[in-house]
Amino acid sequence: MKANFFKAGALFVASLVVLNTSCSKEEENTLENAKTSHLPQNVLKKALELELDPETIGYEDVELPNGTIVGLVNTLGDTSIEVDEFLNIPVIEGEARQYRSANLVDTDTYDVIDIYVYNGGQFGVSPIVQQGVLDAVENWNNTTDLTFLRPDIEFRVTFGDDETINTNDGVYEILIVKRNVAPFLAQSMFPGTNNKPGFLIRVNTAFNDNTNVGSDFMEHVMTHEIGHAIGFRHTDWNSRQSCVDVGFQEETSIETGEVNLIFGTLPSIPGILVQEDSLMNACLDNSTDGELSSRDKDALFFLYPPY
Repeated sequence: MKANFFKAGALFVASLVVLNTSCSKEEENTLENAKTSHLPQNVLKKALELELDPETIGYEDVELPNGTIVGLVNTLGDTSIEVDEFLNIPVIEGEARQYRSANLVDTDTYDVIDIYVYNGGQFGVSPIVQQGVLDAVENWNNTTDLTFLRPDIEFRVTFGDDETINTNDGVYEILIVKRNVAPFLAQSMFPGTNNKPGFLIRVNTAFNDNTNVGSDFMEHVMTHEIGHAIGFRHTDWNSRQSCVDVGFQEETSIETGEVNLIFGTLPSIPGILVQEDSLMNACLDNSTDGELSSRDKDALFFLYPPY
C-alpha cells in the first residue's frame, strides 16, 4: 500500500509494477557485479532467471519482536514473500512468469486464524490501527450469504507486547507490527506453499503515527492487507485503473506474477468492468467507506466455501 502524506486531498494505496525485461546472456554478467547490487547474489540470480528487472525487486532482513530475522523479497509492492519461497519459484520455458500468488489457506488446519497485534514498544501499532484491525476482522468474519452460511475461514484478534511471540509456534498465524515500509501504507504477505496465512503485516511508521487518518480509511487498509494474507490479489491487477482514477498513475499498467481468476467471479476488464468499489483494488482515496463490496464477499465464498 503506497502513501503520499504530503499531497492534498487523499492518501492512497498502490503496488509497484514489476517491469518486464529481456534477460540476455550479457545480463548474466550482472552476477559478477553482485557486490554492487542491493540484492543478495542468490536473489539477484533468481530475479534474472525469472526475467525480472533487479531494480524493481526489494530485499530486507526483517526483525520480529522475538529477535528472529526473516529474509523477505518484495516483488509486488505491498506484498512480500520469504526468500526461500522466492528462490524456489520454478522457471518454465514458454511461460512469461512463474511467480504464484494464488496459494490459499488450509482451513482444515487453520480453522481459526489468530492475529497477534503488537501494541507496545518500537513494534507497537497505534490505537487507530488497532481499531482498524478490529473493524477489518469484523468485515471478514461477518460475511454471510442469503442462506446464512459463512465462509470456511474465521479470524480472532489478540493485542499484546509479548516479545516471545512467534507465528511458527502454532498459537498465532498472523503478526501485525509497526515498521518502516515506505512508500507503502502497509505491507503484507501472501499464503506460502505451506498453505499458512501470510504471517506478517507491517504498518508503515508514518502512517501508524498519522492522527488525521479516518477510521473508514484505516478499516479499508487493514481489511485490504488481511485480504492479501489469505490469498487475495489486487482486483485491478490487469489495469491498476484505481490508481489512474485517483490521479497517482497516468496510464493503465499490468502487475506481474501468476494470477488465477477466482471461479465464479468476473475479472476486472478495463473500460467495461473495473469494480471500483472493491477493497482489493490497488489504490484508494478518502471517499472509501471501508466496507467489502458485494463482489469481494462473493469472492470470499468461492475461495473458502462453507462446509
